[in-house]
Amino acid sequence: MKYRIRKTKSSNWYVEVPEYTGETTELKFTETPEFCDIIAKGDDYFYITMSEEKIPGSNQLIFTDVCLKDNGAWYFIGDYNGQTHNKNVLLCGILKHLFGYYPENIYFYRDF
Repeated sequence: MKYRIRKTKSSNWYVEVPEYTGETTELKFTETPEFCDIIAKGDDYFYITMSEEKIPGSNQLIFTDVCLKDNGAWYFIGDYNGQTHNKNVLLCGILKHLFGYYPENIYFYRDF
């Protein structure tokens, strides 16, 4: 699945989901903006491809816990493109909409 993620003026990251049937097609992607900041490398938007299946050259997010308070899930990111981050990131409930549940592993890479 390939998605466009953009940063707002208030430094929040939103994912564009054209098939979403809610009031808007842009939904908050993460409660921990540093995850998207790492991927964006200073850009205001980027494309990301995500899958439960390992993709050659992809990076990995590992599910750690559901966050009922914020309607999302915690994931651990160890390395990203050869750099060690070792951070837990809170991804919003839209992830459950995209996958149907919170996957144990999400493989991803920045796309163009």
